[in-house]
Amino acid sequence: MSNYQQFNFNQDAAKKADGGGRIDQTGKYAGKISHVEFVTSNSGKKTQGLEFHFIADNDATTSFTIWTHQADGTPIFGFDKVNALLACAQIQTLTPTNRTLEKYSYDAGGKVKQPCTVAPELDNKPIGLLLQRENYQNQNGEWRYQMNFYAAFQYGTDFMAAEILDRAIKPLALEKVLNRLINVGDATRKSNNNNRPQHQQQNQGYNQPQQSQGYGNQPQPHDDDNLPF
Repeated sequence: MSNYQQFNFNQDAAKKADGGGRIDQTGKYAGKISHVEFVTSNSGKKTQGLEFHFIADNDATTSFTIWTHQADGTPIFGFDKVNALLACAQIQTLTPTNRTLEKYSYDAGGKVKQPCTVAPELDNKPIGLLLQRENYQNQNGEWRYQMNFYAAFQYGTDFMAAEILDRAIKPLALEKVLNRLINVGDATRKSNNNNRPQHQQQNQGYNQPQQSQGYGNQPQPHDDDNLPF
C-alpha cells in the first residue's frame, strides 16, 4: 500500500502561488501591516520616523520608512503622511513599546533577535496602500529598487483620509490619486543623490506638503470627540 497521500486541487492555494515574494511594482495594494517600528536615521541629523512592514493579500511583502520629525521634535513632510495612514487604519495613538524582533544583521550574515521599539496598535492592521517603485544605482553602479509610500486608503471601503474625516458617503478620491500615480510611474533616483541621508531620498508621494519651518507650522490640537473613529 502506498504511503503517499492523495493530492486534491485547492483553489485558494493555487491563487496564493501567484503571489508571495517581494512587492516590486508601482500600484495599488490591499493587505495588512504586520508591524511598525520607531526608527532613527543613521545620519548626523538623527531624523525620527516609522518603518512599516506590509503584507499584501497575495502574501507579497515590502517595507518602507516614513520620516516624521527632526531630532528636536519638529514635524517634517512625513508627519502628514502618517496621520493620513492612521485615519485610514482608524488609529489615534501609537505607543512606543519595547519588543524583540528577528531582523537581518549584516555582521551576522542572517537574521538575529534584536531589541526594537514598535507601535503595537498597528500590529496586523488591515490597510490599503498606493506604493511607488523607486529605481537607483548603488555605489557599485548596480541597479536596485525600493518601494515608497505614496498614499493610503481604508481596507475594504477605498475611502481616503479626508473622506473618512469628512464622513463622505462615496469614495471618489482614490481613483484620481491612483491614476495620478500610474501616470507618474516609477521614480528614478539620480546617481549623485545616492549618498544623501535616507530621509532626504524618500519619495514625497501624493499631495505632499513642504517641510515644516518651525513653531509657526506646528500641528494644531483637535477635538478627538469629533473624530469618526
